[in-house]
Amino acid sequence: MKALLIVLAMLQGAVQEPGPWRIVYEQDKKLGSMRDDGSDRREEAGTPPGREVPSPDGKRILYIEDNERSEQIWVCDADRKNPRKLIDNHEVFGTPSWTHDGRHIVFGSTRDGKCQVWIMESDGANAVRLTNHPEGARAPRPSPKGDLVAYLELLPSREEKLPASTLRTVAFKGGDSKVVLEKTQILGYAWSPTGDRLACSLVNELRILEMPSGKAVRSFTLNEISKQLHAHAAFGMLWRPDGKAIACTITFLGGRMLGTKVFGDDLIFILPFEGKPVILTPGGPAGPVRWIRE
Repeated sequence: MKALLIVLAMLQGAVQEPGPWRIVYEQDKKLGSMRDDGSDRREEAGTPPGREVPSPDGKRILYIEDNERSEQIWVCDADRKNPRKLIDNHEVFGTPSWTHDGRHIVFGSTRDGKCQVWIMESDGANAVRLTNHPEGARAPRPSPKGDLVAYLELLPSREEKLPASTLRTVAFKGGDSKVVLEKTQILGYAWSPTGDRLACSLVNELRILEMPSGKAVRSFTLNEISKQLHAHAAFGMLWRPDGKAIACTITFLGGRMLGTKVFGDDLIFILPFEGKPVILTPGGPAGPVRWIRE
């Protein structure tokens, strides 16, 4: 009978619902977290990742190192040992990314003039340019599940404060790119965990696009979240691992007097696909880093 009770207890524990989601955020070069309903704020161990990018298997870290002439891509073991420079004497634009299998690295570089999207093997060998747009390309992000790289094609400058760009995808192996969202002011974007959607930040809107079609399947209009969000955009977009919510900051795009604050400063927004948005108050400037589950 005792053994049966133990087995039943184990089975009951196995089917228990997982705990609530928490959002971990960076604040003052430290980590904190709170539940996605805004409760139970606490400190978290560790340090913010900065521009370090762990490999999918967690065994290596990509990072950027500056010298007098340019930024260089380096890789090291997870314990920070065995640092190795992957490319030399070529300027890097933005933060590099691992492909989903850790076999390749995607990055932006001006090594041939205009910034373009490149891919190389994880040891730095066989760098291949994937784009060749007249005005350049930036912000490459590999799909977390497939063989596509999304990026922003730069367009001729019209001296706008927020210049337009075109969101495209191209295969790891190269070839023709495909337009996803054309000639609009794109402030940033982020792949969903399964790679079948993109969250795209536009002025006053966070639009969810089905991939690879680019069809809009959901839209968060920012002034519907709050009437005080009238000239804002989402930044630091972070999908929840189950793909059912996005954490982000929402920042005012206009000017402001020195030292003044605008609604959205010091806040983190949770945008669930079902239910109402939640506004978190970390107590100071903060940005989402990762989701965890209790």
